Amino acid sequence: LLGVGKLDLSDNISSLNYFELAHYCWLDANLVLQFTEYEDKLLLRLMALLMRISRMSMEEVTRFYISSWIQSLFRQEHRSKGFLIPRRVDIDTMKQPDAQTEAMIGGKAFKGAIVIEPVAGVHFNATVLDFASLYPTIMKEHNISYETIDCSHDECRTAGDNKVPETDHWICKKRNGMISQTIGFFRDTRVNWFKPKVKDKSLSEETRNWYSVVEKALKVFINASYGVTGAQHFELFCMPAAESVTAFGRDAIIRTKEKSEEMGITVLYGDTDSVFLDNPSKEQQEELVKWSSEVLGIDLEVEKTYKYVALSDRKKNYIGIYKDGRVEVKGLSGKKRNTPDYAQEAFRKMLEVLSRVNDPDGFEAAKDEIREIVNCVIDRLEGKAEPYSPEELAFRIQ
Repeated sequence: LLGVGKLDLSDNISSLNYFELAHYCWLDANLVLQFTEYEDKLLLRLMALLMRISRMSMEEVTRFYISSWIQSLFRQEHRSKGFLIPRRVDIDTMKQPDAQTEAMIGGKAFKGAIVIEPVAGVHFNATVLDFASLYPTIMKEHNISYETIDCSHDECRTAGDNKVPETDHWICKKRNGMISQTIGFFRDTRVNWFKPKVKDKSLSEETRNWYSVVEKALKVFINASYGVTGAQHFELFCMPAAESVTAFGRDAIIRTKEKSEEMGITVLYGDTDSVFLDNPSKEQQEELVKWSSEVLGIDLEVEKTYKYVALSDRKKNYIGIYKDGRVEVKGLSGKKRNTPDYAQEAFRKMLEVLSRVNDPDGFEAAKDEIREIVNCVIDRLEGKAEPYSPEELAFRIQ
């Protein structure tokens, strides 16, 4: 951001004399000062905003994790409404502490997100639709909180329109949940106020940048709010509430897939809060977005469109090429830091070749170039060409 870094020491800091140590500390302090003054004191203003949201001091905000911010906010919300803050044992006593859904991943307590199996291959004009802040939106729309899930009202227990998919849980229809209201407020503030301001051309660039930073900070905050409330170590963790949120999330993905196929669109892949669609028209995209808002109560957004995407048969492993040649890589070993230099270099060359592909014929031609890259690597590994150095072959330990 600033174009400068910390002073590199040629020796251990303990060997510095008093003047050198004072100079080193002064440079560090000056860097912090420059950070706080960057972009019209952007960092300080953001910290002040987070202080107000979390009801914490600046020292606490800068030293504690985001889970502590959220915990502080929820505690203050209880106090402001005159609620007693329940102990974890109280919640477990009043609510069912065991999950009704079975985790798909070892070590997890309840069933999480669903992944639609990828259609392996190369797909041109693939569009990704994303549910905006899926889990926080579900908590808001379905009124999910530790005190509203499986409430004691007989009429709520027997009602038919408040059931949680795949479970026997029900949601209170008589009162609003404290957590769902709080998360919903910040979610609506982000979506309905700050997000539109980012694109408001009547505002100065400086003001729009500020709104952009706040919008992104709120997104992280509200997404972390579910992450914290769905974590078993959190003081307000409630198993029925946590698994109900992910159950509604799976239901949203499954129903979106069914709706897409009903419209004649092939779903190439789906993961947690997004679906990859095979060449949908603009009208089809708009119809899906409208359907999601009206039927699911969740905002579905067109996140990106790839010139083409190459999906493997493994989840969370793909390469997406944008129309301007930019490359997005997810999960592949070639981009990981501990991968040896020789493999990373070959991977970069392959991506450069793929970025120039514009159509299926071009992709077939690119295969020949990639084979040449791979054969060159094999020759060097087998000693048929200039061998790699030990540094190029070494794996890095994180």
